[in-house]
Amino acid sequence: MAEISVKELENSERVLNLLAHIDGISYEQQSERRDLFSIYESDTDLTAVLDVEEDVVVIFIPIMEQEPSGDLAIALLQMNDTILYGAFTLHDGKLFFKVNLAIENLDLNELEDGIRSVFIATYAALPIISIHNKKEI
Repeated sequence: MAEISVKELENSERVLNLLAHIDGISYEQQSERRDLFSIYESDTDLTAVLDVEEDVVVIFIPIMEQEPSGDLAIALLQMNDTILYGAFTLHDGKLFFKVNLAIENLDLNELEDGIRSVFIATYAALPIISIHNKKEI
């Protein structure tokens, strides 16, 4: 496991204090990593990961174990155009929805908007992904 810097620990405490003021979510630290949190949102029944780095907070949800193609890829790119915070992204051949927030001036409203965006965009994409997966079977 990579060593966590003092700045990451300080930022984690700051983010933890902000998370305590966001209604409708629950959160917990992931195992021994003090800079990594699971965030659960009851309205969508989804769980995201929040990773606190030295200069950025990364909030993401894994969506698919493979890269989207064809109509699904086009639909997700079109959705990206309508989303204020975050985007559908690929990493190691997997599809994620991800938001990056600069931590230097991060406030409660920006963090909450970023978290809500992850849940809302992912929830909105699930029917599209489900329809696409049924077409492939």
